[in-house]
Amino acid sequence: MQTTWVAYQTFLQAVDRISSAGQPLTAKGLRAQLDSGDSIDTGGVTPPLSWGQNDMLPSAESPRLTNTWVTFQQVKDGRLAEQQSGFVDVRWVLTGGKPPR
Repeated sequence: MQTTWVAYQTFLQAVDRISSAGQPLTAKGLRAQLDSGDSIDTGGVTPPLSWGQNDMLPSAESPRLTNTWVTFQQVKDGRLAEQQSGFVDVRWVLTGGKPPR
């Protein structure tokens, strides 16, 4: 559910930026907006997201992955809850590095 909400917020903000610029909404325009490097705020659920060339993770398996900060969640009493507070950078897992100390 959280991932769907983030995706919807990302889409909504990108569409709003296109509309505010007076451009027609097209797949090409949406992709250009997401590739522009302008970050998109997800209301604190994730760090600001962006998909510009400088944000790419050097990982052959996931070259377009840009957000390496995650939160750990668990289900308690049928609800999604934080397992630990705050964001954790898991870049080391995705790039074959060593865990931070």
